[in-house]
Amino acid sequence: MTQDTTQLIIKDDNAYKLAQALYNTVTGKTESLSRSYSDNYEVNNEPIVQLYNKMVQTYAQWEVISRNENITIFHIDNSKQVFSSIDRFQGYDKSSTSPVENIVITFNVLLGLSNVEKPQPYKILINITSKIAAKHKAKSNNSTRLLYRLFKGQIITIQIEHIDSIVAKNMLLTVDSWISEIELNKKNKFIVLLQSKSHWFPIFTSIAMFLISAYTCYYLIEVINLDFTVNVNNLKYLVSTIGIIGMFYFSGGILGKFLENSIDRIDELSYIHLNNGDKKILAKAKSKLNWNYAKSIAWFAILTLQAIFASTIATWILS
Repeated sequence: MTQDTTQLIIKDDNAYKLAQALYNTVTGKTESLSRSYSDNYEVNNEPIVQLYNKMVQTYAQWEVISRNENITIFHIDNSKQVFSSIDRFQGYDKSSTSPVENIVITFNVLLGLSNVEKPQPYKILINITSKIAAKHKAKSNNSTRLLYRLFKGQIITIQIEHIDSIVAKNMLLTVDSWISEIELNKKNKFIVLLQSKSHWFPIFTSIAMFLISAYTCYYLIEVINLDFTVNVNNLKYLVSTIGIIGMFYFSGGILGKFLENSIDRIDELSYIHLNNGDKKILAKAKSKLNWNYAKSIAWFAILTLQAIFASTIATWILS
């Protein structure tokens, strides 16, 4: 590559930065870069300190004119605490009995970049939500299950207001690296698969019970060898057959709906653990999770037993 070509690439790169800076100067607007994470995280004091250290290290590659941080902690009782530095955050009252609903960490930094005359402001906003605390609050406010489903996928959100997109992407990579180091409650792939198909359970169980009971009734009629001439006994068998098939069809649908609901309620834990209130609702959430697993297994067992005994019950009634 010639020297002139090298200089041209450098000039083009600088021109891009200057164009972004000029856009901000003329319009007064900044651009925004955002991302969200849906895994189940366990966040306590240590990861927050690690995030602060990583961001400070990232700043080192540029000239920092000024910077500040704010950590805001929101509790489910609608109270909040704001800390203007990581040192002040270390003094958070861990004896609080109100669980933490979410934490908003804001980094404001003014950077001096090479070949750009005017310093550029950047704002990094990170919102961490405790799923178990949000559900606890929603339940207390009599919110519907729809809220829980809409909430999925928004455990951690990041928004970066920036002028230079290259700088913003470097900051985003830093946060990505931090998130990859947070302790993770991995989702059970089998449960995720069942939940994605759970709306089919009532239909499947209804059809399964219909087929089992219908085959049993047909088989019994063949054994009895009815000639279907019009008489009282034959009419009794016909009515009984329709009743048995209908009974198992509808009961299969009802049990399938119970199974669907119990499986949909299985949700791995994602939480913030900073105070005694967090500890208390975490214990309740773990107990409820185990209970939902147990209910799902129980409903599946009941459906299996119903399928096994469907022919036996039909034989007993028709006999």
